[in-house]
Amino acid sequence: MKKWFLKKIIFTSILFCLSINKTEAQTFEWISPDDPEVYNEYFKIQETATGDFFVLEYRFQTSQSLLKFNRFGTLLWTLSPSNRLYDFITLDKGRSFYVLGDGGQTGNILFNLNQNGMVKKQTFCTDCNAYKFYGQLYKNQLLTYGSRDFSDSVFHPVIEFRGLNGDVLGKTEIALKQNYGSTVKLFELKDKSGFLIFGLNSYTILTSPFIFTVKTDNSGKIIKEQKFGEGDSGFQTMFWDVIEKDGSFYIFNSFFFTNLHEFRNGVIQFNQNGDYVGIKDIDYNENIFSFATTRDNGFILAGSSLIKLDSNFKVEWRKVFRDRTVILSVSQAADGGYYGSGLVQNWTNPLFSHNRAYLFKTDASGNIDSSAKYPEISIFPNPAKDELRIDLPFAEEYFINIIDLQGRQCINYTTIGSSAADISNLNPGIYLVHIKDKNAATIKTQKLLKQD
Repeated sequence: MKKWFLKKIIFTSILFCLSINKTEAQTFEWISPDDPEVYNEYFKIQETATGDFFVLEYRFQTSQSLLKFNRFGTLLWTLSPSNRLYDFITLDKGRSFYVLGDGGQTGNILFNLNQNGMVKKQTFCTDCNAYKFYGQLYKNQLLTYGSRDFSDSVFHPVIEFRGLNGDVLGKTEIALKQNYGSTVKLFELKDKSGFLIFGLNSYTILTSPFIFTVKTDNSGKIIKEQKFGEGDSGFQTMFWDVIEKDGSFYIFNSFFFTNLHEFRNGVIQFNQNGDYVGIKDIDYNENIFSFATTRDNGFILAGSSLIKLDSNFKVEWRKVFRDRTVILSVSQAADGGYYGSGLVQNWTNPLFSHNRAYLFKTDASGNIDSSAKYPEISIFPNPAKDELRIDLPFAEEYFINIIDLQGRQCINYTTIGSSAADISNLNPGIYLVHIKDKNAATIKTQKLLKQD
């Protein structure tokens, strides 16, 4: 008996190790259906500690949505409010999060959701109708910020300090001397003495784009205001992000130097005071929409391709996936690969161009194995009356959770491989079946109709 039990443990362990090797390098690529009525793009992507990831979707003249996928690219659920969405913040390893959006006449709005996409709370900011609304975690609080358009047509950065329940604890309004445009990113200074704000004044009929920085103390009092690139004083650029690394701040893109009348591709560096330090040329020759630091102390850039830089800003590799691709967001996955999202431009109709949403996951070298598929998971019968069968691909640990539409847990258990669940005591109605793998990452969510 003991020998049989030992052999079973060894056999299960071998399957367990094989399954780890099979899923660690998982990659995928997905493009939305071709629909000439929809201008579609995925403009932000972020992985959670459980291996799931979220994507913000923009559909021109229709809706904006937050979508949750598992790490294999399977859609778990979608949140589609009537509000324009700008950002999201994950809490408690992805078990709860906030979505930040435009509440129209009511100002800006925060949706607090649970991990199943159900809205737990809505919080409005009635006097901060920001042009854009972003957020981040800060000292066990939520920090939300944007740029408010006042009657004098000057955009003033507005910073709100909120508890983790979304309620405003305090507000700081930074009264700029002139219209600098919209806030792009906010950072806490390294010495905790205040904040550094980066913003962009984009193209208008009368002005060229320029960068501005504002350094404040913790109360929002302005210590230093600076702008760069106006007129013939320096560079002009459009940019969408700023990152901090080792106490410096970086912007990657293409820059036009008005005093030299030339375009250069590279990275601009700023210090903790918001001072311009310099620009370093990089050979990538394309507009950059998103960038992030990598675990090997380098950088990953996204534009029409995916570009990996080492810590000295040297190009290690460049990957082009499809023609007319625009990658709007990129981040490194827990397994060392990269998630990317954006759009594929479609110019088949000369009178109207429309886009198709684009989503991908690469390995650590930027490669996509389009043949890699996660084995099928079956939940049946559906509708079900007494017993629910769950067929799982590997002889390893899975977590099964069945909840009702109010989020209440009805059945919860752990299984090694496939299993059968007794649902005879559940009341008739609709339920959600969640399956998580050994890493607590959701790999399937399915609706279940329980019959009487």
